[in-house]
Amino acid sequence: MKTFFATFLLLQINYFVHAQQAPARYDSLIMRLGKEFSGDSSTAALSVGIHYRNDNWFYNFGKEKPTPVSVYEIGSVSKTFTSLVLAHAVSEKKLKMEDDVRNYLEGNYPGLAYNGAPIRVLHLANTTSALPDNLFSGLDTGFTRQAFLAALASAKPDTIPGVRPRHSNTAAVLLTLVLENVYKAPIDALIKRYVLDPLQMKNTGFGNTVISSALMTGYDPSGKPAPYLIHQLLKGTGGMRSSTADMVRYLTYLQNRSTPEAEMVLTPGIFIDAATNKIIPPSSMDVVNPGVYSLSLNWYQYHPDKNAWRIWTDGGTYGFYSYIVLFPEKNLSMIFLSNRTGEKVIGKIQQVAFGIADRMGRE
Repeated sequence: MKTFFATFLLLQINYFVHAQQAPARYDSLIMRLGKEFSGDSSTAALSVGIHYRNDNWFYNFGKEKPTPVSVYEIGSVSKTFTSLVLAHAVSEKKLKMEDDVRNYLEGNYPGLAYNGAPIRVLHLANTTSALPDNLFSGLDTGFTRQAFLAALASAKPDTIPGVRPRHSNTAAVLLTLVLENVYKAPIDALIKRYVLDPLQMKNTGFGNTVISSALMTGYDPSGKPAPYLIHQLLKGTGGMRSSTADMVRYLTYLQNRSTPEAEMVLTPGIFIDAATNKIIPPSSMDVVNPGVYSLSLNWYQYHPDKNAWRIWTDGGTYGFYSYIVLFPEKNLSMIFLSNRTGEKVIGKIQQVAFGIADRMGRE
């Protein structure tokens, strides 16, 4: 079965990656938007990978002259890889989404519930655990697994789990520990087994495992060189590094929903009223409602009008920003990797993304 699975994936996504550019009707727009981005004093380099229908295009901008194999930190995009491991654990019946997380922890954690309502595995992946965002500083490399669990013993959800979405790195780290306990293997090995190896993402790694001439220097919002994120505890939550060449393989796999696990991570599980940030009753994804967005497993989704869908996630570290967006109705997905972070960079990358997507919707 494993051999068949690997062969199937290779047939689906095994292509030769090179710096192919889009047809002229798109190329001029992408080049203009990319040059405008890199010409701004608040930005640095930008690498773009685009999967459109059956084609793959790569663009690179900036004085550092990045390429499709230049390596960037991808921050919280790492969580989507951990979500795929979770999906495999569910498929293999190693756990259930509705299980109490304490079933998979060594020790006693009575606080991981609110008035008797436990934090469930699903809550760790759909951002509704109600746990605090962080139990430690990202630069505190001395904060070990044991220290995290000790701090977790006094952590409590501040509302009923599963009711309100909220960013929580604590929940994301806890999910990696649950999966490590289930499989008796470290999260980086699990991501490699279930995602990187099948998709042949050879230029993707964790923390200081991908350090070469291809690794870009990251810059903070003021333009100063930023420290790399090398915390061992964050490997599956924010510590991954990759390139557009590899990430387009990942996007192709997701866009094609090539396996039940890909389908699982992208299927909306909860719907949120954007005005109140409260979960509302499920509705059909065919229903247009610009005031509602949905969440799956570390992916956000929005359906603002009849022919407009988007699925997205992003990630930031001390010196990098990454943005992924899929437009299912266009058969289009894009990855943007920047080696500078900050609100201006985030806004400008999203402008580039939607400028490209708008043009491709006019055929």
